[in-house]
Amino acid sequence: MKAVGAPPRSNWALKLVSLLLAVMMWARISGKFVEEDDSVTRVFYPVLLEPQNRSEDMRLSMENYLFSVTLKGSDTALSEIDPNGIQVLLDLEGYSAGIYNTFLSPEFVRLPPIESNVSVENIFPRTVKFTLVQQTVKTVTIVAYTEGEPGENYEVKDTVLMPAESEIVGPTKNLEGVSLIIAENIDIAGATENLYGVLRFDYDKAMPKDTVFTRNATDFRYMVVIEEKIRELEPERDYPIVWEDVAGSTLELATAKLRVSGPISAVEWFNPDWVEPLARPPVANDAGAPSPENPAPQEEPNREQAAAENPPPAKPAAVLTTRWRLPPDALADFPDWQERAARLTLTWVPDRVEVNQP
Repeated sequence: MKAVGAPPRSNWALKLVSLLLAVMMWARISGKFVEEDDSVTRVFYPVLLEPQNRSEDMRLSMENYLFSVTLKGSDTALSEIDPNGIQVLLDLEGYSAGIYNTFLSPEFVRLPPIESNVSVENIFPRTVKFTLVQQTVKTVTIVAYTEGEPGENYEVKDTVLMPAESEIVGPTKNLEGVSLIIAENIDIAGATENLYGVLRFDYDKAMPKDTVFTRNATDFRYMVVIEEKIRELEPERDYPIVWEDVAGSTLELATAKLRVSGPISAVEWFNPDWVEPLARPPVANDAGAPSPENPAPQEEPNREQAAAENPPPAKPAAVLTTRWRLPPDALADFPDWQERAARLTLTWVPDRVEVNQP
C-alpha cells in the first residue's frame, strides 16, 4: 500500500532530465562567457588620416590629425597587427570647394589583412575639419636681377635663367594677374668670369599665397655672362698702304686710317706701330663681273637701255688686310700675344682701294 502524498516515481525522472538540460545550457552559456572574457581591447596610436579620391583641381587643407583607434579581439590577434597598417580613410569623391566638418565612424578605419576576428570599437577624434580650394596650374616667367658690381673693367653682358618659365599651382583666385616670379638677387660683386648657380626664392614674398612650383627648387639655375668692357682706339696717323703687286699697277690711295676695338686689356697692350695695311690684289672678277649681287641681264631690249642698266665695270679694288710687325720682345711673349691679338678687331678705313691698271 502506497503512502499517502508520496510523489510518483515518474516525477523524479522528469526532474533528472530537467537537471541535465539545465547543466548543459549552463555549460554552453558559461563557455560563451569564457570565450568573450578572452577578448581584449587595445588602443592603437597614432593612426594617420588617408584622404582618397580627391579631384585633381582641388587643393586639400587640414590639420595634421592623429587618431587613436580602439580594436577588440584576442590578445594573439591584436599582437599580430602592424600599427603602421591601420589607416583612417577620408573619401573626398564628389566634394566641391568649401569648408567641411565630417563625422567619422568605425567604418572609416581600414585594418591590415588579418585572419582572426578583430573589430573596431572606437575612433577618436570623431570629427575632422578640412577645406577644399579649387586650384589652377599657370605658367609664369622667372625673373632674377644682379646686385653688386663686377670686377674693374668688366660688365654683365647677359643673364640666362634655366628654365626661363615654370608652372605654379595654387588657388585660382590667388593666381589672377600673376605673370612672373622674381628670384632673389644674384651677387656678382668683383666677378671677372661667368657665374653659375642655383636660383633661390623668398617664397613668402615672391610666391602668391598657397602656391607652389610644380618642379623641384634645385631645378632653377642661372648663368651670368661676365665680359671685359670694350674700348675703341683710333690712332691719329695715316698708315702707308703696302702694295706688292709687281704687274706695274698702282693704288688710287696711298694711305689709310686704323680703327681698333676690343677688350680693354687687349687694347692697352696694343701698339699702333705694330701693324700696317697690306693691299691684297683683287681677284679676276672683282671688277663688276656678274655675281649674285650684280646678275647679268637676261635680255637686251635695246642698246640704250642695256647701257643704262649695265654701266662700265668699276676699277678692280684691292682689299686691305693687316700685317703684324711685332718687335722681338713682344714676339717672345708667346702664345699670349696671339691670344691678345685675336681679341682685337682691326678695321682699315677705307677697307679697300681701287687699283690703277697700267
